[in-house]
Amino acid sequence: MSRLESIGDALWDRVQDGVTDARQAYAGANRWARMRIWVLVILGLDAVLTVVGVLAFSASPRVEAWFEPGFPHDMVIVRNLDDSPLRDVVLLIDGRFRHRVDKIPAEGSSGFDLVRDFADGTGRGPDDGYVPQTLVVTHTRGEREIALE
Repeated sequence: MSRLESIGDALWDRVQDGVTDARQAYAGANRWARMRIWVLVILGLDAVLTVVGVLAFSASPRVEAWFEPGFPHDMVIVRNLDDSPLRDVVLLIDGRFRHRVDKIPAEGSSGFDLVRDFADGTGRGPDDGYVPQTLVVTHTRGEREIALE
């Protein structure tokens, strides 16, 4: 028998002993102690379900984006690959220029004028001819960084 198997067997024996002790304590407890145990079980279950729910719904948004040079201004195109629209989205180019979007339609694309839509903290947009490198899409479900081509 390997050392790992003996550790596993010892751990299993301890778990079984703990369950047996808990059953005996529960059987010998009065009504108030039993109610306290159930309240703690419900609170623990609530905490576990909350963590699982948050992790399940906090996946990063499924989007793709690219830079489209054009006239009169260059554009950043964002395509939503999800079945539901993305609401309250923040687009951040190169960690400097920001644009807030109310909605990107489900399975649709939206184009954003690089000069008019995006601005830095002082309210200035990028200069004409600026070629962005990265786009960070932030949404309530998470964040995704995309290299613009």
